[in-house]
Amino acid sequence: MKIGIVTITDNNLGNRLQNYALQESVKSIGYSVETIQKGKRSSNVSRYIKYVVKRLLKTKDWKFRKFDRMICWSPFSLSVPSNKPRVVQRYDYFIAGSDQVWNPYFASSNDDAFLTFAPKEKRVAYAASFGISELPDNLLEKYESYMKGFSVISVREKQAVKIVSQFESCHAELVLDPTLLISRNQWEQIAKTPAIKGKYVLKYFLGEEQSICNQMINELLGDITVIDVKLLLSGNETAIGPEEFIGLIENAELVCTDSFHASVFSTIFEKPFVIFERSDNEKNMSSRIDSLCELLALQEHRYSSSDFDFSKVMLPDYKHTICLLEREKNKSLSFLTRVLKNYRSKE
Repeated sequence: MKIGIVTITDNNLGNRLQNYALQESVKSIGYSVETIQKGKRSSNVSRYIKYVVKRLLKTKDWKFRKFDRMICWSPFSLSVPSNKPRVVQRYDYFIAGSDQVWNPYFASSNDDAFLTFAPKEKRVAYAASFGISELPDNLLEKYESYMKGFSVISVREKQAVKIVSQFESCHAELVLDPTLLISRNQWEQIAKTPAIKGKYVLKYFLGEEQSICNQMINELLGDITVIDVKLLLSGNETAIGPEEFIGLIENAELVCTDSFHASVFSTIFEKPFVIFERSDNEKNMSSRIDSLCELLALQEHRYSSSDFDFSKVMLPDYKHTICLLEREKNKSLSFLTRVLKNYRSKE
């Protein structure tokens, strides 16, 4: 049976890593899987030329294209309307997700993100995210139509479960982000060890950096090298991609972030880390962090939590969290296995 993944495919660390993780998780269950791009795909010759040029320049784009060689890509793109009948025929099931594939403020959240090109019985959502805590009123009717078009829905945030449940006859199951379905050992095999001498703190802020962050680093670790992921992503010679990002987290003494996936990989590698709150343009972006911390007992890592204690930051106890992670991982993989096997049983 062949599965087609439809997700965000731009140069974003989190979405590339979750794309790879979902692919590997579906493959581990025993199915063939490809990711279908929503944008136009270049010819093989032009793609190769661009790859060589970017490799010589060592740009961020090259690092992402290098990582993308681990993704099994579909020969078809959804941006070509005439492709869609062939796409529907090629795949037995389509999976929308994960990451913020349904965020209404993203241009990528179009009809294709909701698999409207495929019949309902072939539409599945795995760990899909709206990225926000509630939908704007003017989009409720549209999103209700989208949700009713799925045969099975799963999401990665508790707030997303509530969003889906407000629509008549719609239900969503809570599952883990795909990056948490992959073992620590599997991620270690992908990670690139950073060429940094000595110990360092890693900072990765998608929103504005919290002023307390540097003060906290100084109190905990004194005069230590601080690496800023945002600066690395914007550089050339220092540019990083998904593999380098994982390696930077794995080898850091401390991670300070407001990023969901930086928090995920800090958890996987059992690192000391601090989660700061993030808000973008007055839209609440904390629902995914809320669910992650609640599911895996990570509240002590949140700077805004009453449980936060500076003295515990550098000596985290992950025993309970790892037990919870294994339990939730088994539940999520069982859900995915059950959904795909149900299709096979209908054949």
